[in-house]
Amino acid sequence: MMAICQLWGENYDDAYSLLLGYMLFQPKYIDLINKVRKENLENGNYTLDSEKLLGEFKTVNKTDLNRMVNNELSISDLGDIQNLDLFILSNAINLMPNKLQSKEHSFIAYKIISAFVRKLAYDNNDDKIDYMVCNNFLRKYAHIVLCSENSEVSKLIEPFIDNFNVSRSTAKMFQEFIYAEDQLHSYDNFWLVWNQFKDKIIKVINNKSNIWYADEIIKSYLFANVQWKDTTKEWHSLKSTNMRLIKDISEQINPHSSVLYSISKLLNDIGSPFVADGLIYISNMLSDHPEYDIFELEINTDYYLENIVRKYIYKEREQIKKNRQLKSKILVILNFLVEKGSTIGYLLRESIL
Repeated sequence: MMAICQLWGENYDDAYSLLLGYMLFQPKYIDLINKVRKENLENGNYTLDSEKLLGEFKTVNKTDLNRMVNNELSISDLGDIQNLDLFILSNAINLMPNKLQSKEHSFIAYKIISAFVRKLAYDNNDDKIDYMVCNNFLRKYAHIVLCSENSEVSKLIEPFIDNFNVSRSTAKMFQEFIYAEDQLHSYDNFWLVWNQFKDKIIKVINNKSNIWYADEIIKSYLFANVQWKDTTKEWHSLKSTNMRLIKDISEQINPHSSVLYSISKLLNDIGSPFVADGLIYISNMLSDHPEYDIFELEINTDYYLENIVRKYIYKEREQIKKNRQLKSKILVILNFLVEKGSTIGYLLRESIL
């Protein structure tokens, strides 16, 4: 795979022909193995002669193999890509370079992505999906999208938008985009992806059409499922303008303990520079939705809330005491913590009254 990926930059036509060849011949090779194994079993033979098998495969497919060598294959030779299984589609996307180099390239990438996503959505039972196959695909997919021209991004994420579902693989996809962006620094593409998914997440979760993995999706989308280093207090791709999306989520998603957890954790690590705004978002969430008072909190939610509000009060105590509106916002959070049994919340509340 690595050799073929390198070949794209040196000889595009050969690499493209090998990609098409893999997608054409892999299912045929699997079919031949199954056919020979069945024949052997009927004859009481329980072994498989790999050398003989390969020889038969080369003989049967001689014409098409020569066409591959001569770069004469086209995507029309593949038939319906939707019929390829997830393993083949995942390998196919990993045979492509991160940076798509032509419209033809983008077209076949889109076809592979669409086929994979539709199968993923159709087989919406994560227990049936090979973990490594899915992960390998999503990791490569995130790199391809972030390395693409800005004008190509919407097209490449369209299959996931159209087939959006609340599943473990969707949560994993968001994680892979964050990991890829941490390496690639593709700010514009990254936030184009994030903004495109916002309405889908809000709609699906609010409709409660499938909430089994809703927690994981929220945490991944709001950066809470990434294990940042303890010393990481900012991120190159999270700027003040991006906090608008966090605000929208806090206002538009129905009360959800994972939203409170995720925003609180975010403000403790990479969102630390935006604590002032973030505390207002949290205060408004708690004020607008009394349901939070009776929710069982995600583990560490109270710890994260205590930590950020303590630091903020330590830094801005005088400002809080002077500004009645700001004080009332902070008191909403402290009262919430006190109701949850927080001693720190009680002491902080006393310090600003």
